Amino acid sequence: DSALLTRLALQGVESLLGPRLAFINLSVESLGNSRIKQLPPRNTVLIINLTEHAGDRDELLARLAKLKERGVSVGAMINGASDIDASLMEHMDFGQIDVGSFNGIDLRTLIRDLRAMPRQGRPRILLVARNVQSHDDFQFCNKCGFDLFQGPFIASRESLSQKSCRINRLVLLPILSRVIGDGSFAEIADQLKSEPTMAYKLLRYMNSAAV
Repeated sequence: DSALLTRLALQGVESLLGPRLAFINLSVESLGNSRIKQLPPRNTVLIINLTEHAGDRDELLARLAKLKERGVSVGAMINGASDIDASLMEHMDFGQIDVGSFNGIDLRTLIRDLRAMPRQGRPRILLVARNVQSHDDFQFCNKCGFDLFQGPFIASRESLSQKSCRINRLVLLPILSRVIGDGSFAEIADQLKSEPTMAYKLLRYMNSAAV
């Protein structure tokens, strides 16, 4: 943490960021690091892992209050439902969730619980989807209600526009008849070999975050 903060302070990160936010994952103990004062408050979001914190709660809240007085935003890394401590989360501006660690149902439930927490007059918490791998994962996370998105998907070469990729219906009908007639998996798989578009779409669907 100390090396990261030192590097950011020395590089003059404010000029590099412009209007963008820098999400910096730190341990709770590092919140007292003096290098934090050298970071631009309006660009800085400090994300802490509450799971690893076993110290004094009042001391943590006091540190968070001091950071927010300086204009620094704070957030929590949420690894599971057990990390949702309402008394701490109400002081957080952001909630960062590693979406690769959850299935679709658990992810929706987690977001619903976070949205239902009381905020005591504070603005609603902004949810950040971390480790979004593909455009399909992004679409699912977007529908779940995330506000911000991080991950390799943003630099992928996949086109975001709809492609005209039609399935041959003449080939599809025999496949459907075998599915409806409880045909063997081997027969259905053999038929799918003659329709690569269908096979591709099925594989992409099965590998999506929703499934």
